[in-house]
Amino acid sequence: MFAQFNGLIWFVLTLLPLAFLQRFLHREIQAVLLILSRSERFYHYRFLDHLPAGVLLHELSHYCMALLLGIKAARFSLVPQMLPDGRLQLGYVER
Repeated sequence: MFAQFNGLIWFVLTLLPLAFLQRFLHREIQAVLLILSRSERFYHYRFLDHLPAGVLLHELSHYCMALLLGIKAARFSLVPQMLPDGRLQLGYVER
């Protein structure tokens, strides 16, 4: 019975640590840039220098999946925005 779920179990066991590691590295990279620049605005824009291609591919994948699933995407943006809580939103796809 468990043999048929073996691949799924390994997938989940691998995905969970990778998700944690991705969030940890993202936070640490931002912290280092903030310490080095001493300017929140500068570090946000420096961080963005290296991300446009990844953000484009990421948001485009959301948009394509919405189309494939028959969900109409009303808004699509790649323009970075500062959120009221201080976080930086790099892009989004909304329905």
